[in-house]
Amino acid sequence: MPWAVAWYANRKSLLPPETINDFSQTSDFGVLGGPISGLYLTPITGNAALFSSIYKGAYKGWTPLIMRPLNVYGFSLPAYRTLAIDGECIIFSDRARWMKR
Repeated sequence: MPWAVAWYANRKSLLPPETINDFSQTSDFGVLGGPISGLYLTPITGNAALFSSIYKGAYKGWTPLIMRPLNVYGFSLPAYRTLAIDGECIIFSDRARWMKR
C-alpha cells in the first residue's frame, strides 16, 4: 500500500517491482536518486491465497519475503520485524531502526 505509506508517513513510496532482484537493482544503482531503505508489507500481501496469488501470482518473485523469512541473506534490507496487529505486517530495513540507541 505505497499510497498509504506516502500519505501517513510522508515518505516517498513505490509499488514493488516484479522480483526481489529488480528491487535490489533499483536500489543499488540509485535509479530513484538513492538507495531504498525500507520495505513494508501489509496484510494485503500476506493474506493472499497461498498458491494462486503468492506462489503463482504477480509477486511470485517475492515469495521468500512474503512468507516471513528466518533469514534474508543476500537481500539489501537484512533487518526485519513483524508489527502489530498479530504480526500481519512486516517491515524490512537497511538496519534495525527499532532498536534503542
